[in-house]
Amino acid sequence: MSGPHGGEGGTRPVPHDGGSDWAAEQFKLAKSALEWSWGDAYVITVEAGEWKAVRRDGKREPLRAGSPTELRDAIWADYSALPVPRDPGRAAE
Repeated sequence: MSGPHGGEGGTRPVPHDGGSDWAAEQFKLAKSALEWSWGDAYVITVEAGEWKAVRRDGKREPLRAGSPTELRDAIWADYSALPVPRDPGRAAE
């Protein structure tokens, strides 16, 4: 059965205007997600559109990327090759 807006269940994604408030919120969410997942092993920063992760153990060069997804993938590859010791008591900075 089709809903009032078409499709199953009658729901459709609500479009956004892509304005600066939406973009700022998406930026904060992406950075928070990376920090939540990797903040005890990497310091995550963003400057001038460049996403960067620095290992907390000081080994290897900083990881750099053009998007949070690219940085996540780079962190995963780096961590898989040489895990960073994690301190569960340390809060993300």
